[in-house]
Amino acid sequence: MEFWTPLKMVPDLYENEDFEAYSDYHTGVRPFPPWARGLVSSLKSRTGRSLDVGCADGAIVEELTKIGFNAHGLDLDSKSLNVGRTQRRLNQLFLGTLDEFKDNQPEMEDSFDLVSFFEVLEHQPDPLTFMETVKSLGRSGGQVVGSVPNRFRFLVSIDRALGDGDYPPHHFLWFSKKSLFNFLQHSGIADIEVGYAKRPGIRARQRSVRVILERIFARSVTSRSTQISKHALSAIAWPIGLFLAIGDVAKPPHLFFSGTFP
Repeated sequence: MEFWTPLKMVPDLYENEDFEAYSDYHTGVRPFPPWARGLVSSLKSRTGRSLDVGCADGAIVEELTKIGFNAHGLDLDSKSLNVGRTQRRLNQLFLGTLDEFKDNQPEMEDSFDLVSFFEVLEHQPDPLTFMETVKSLGRSGGQVVGSVPNRFRFLVSIDRALGDGDYPPHHFLWFSKKSLFNFLQHSGIADIEVGYAKRPGIRARQRSVRVILERIFARSVTSRSTQISKHALSAIAWPIGLFLAIGDVAKPPHLFFSGTFP
């Protein structure tokens, strides 16, 4: 157990792109997140009112809208929400915290048939209070789904040694399958299922490696050299991406969960 102070989220991390992944959210080039690809097949119903907490650019809200939900989204990052509103043409995206949403939209209490939060729970400094608010918005018998990073994912020690994305004030919590199940059970969620989320795949891994290499390389060479070297970087990214994809099979990067509101 370790303790950090102040124990609170810092929303500016996302808008200011303190972690480079958020630049993809703000430019609208992020592909549909692999950790949410199991959402549709896990649904018990394909109609009703839904809320995606931490919706970012609205990719999941858009998907739920397509299959028949009256879908809403909520996020702290106004730049990502702007992508959802302008590029995805979504008009039910809200800016603010979950508590602010509940206070400003009192008619939404106990009204959602589905509440989802993908890659959100690990960001919560007070996860039990977060879950109480989630439960207050969900209809009895409704469904809750989401994902978190797997604390035992492939090469996680190297990931943590090279960057601070898995530490406060970005991530406050690390979950295993067992601890995630126990947490959801302690929170009062019923019919809990915890498994591994869909893996990114070889091409997605190669793309992410190539982007990272290009960003690193572009900082230290001229623009002409960078353009010439992109072909070489793509060649380097291919075996690294393959290696990571194979590792993901043994130790998947994300956990997927589903449950029912009491």
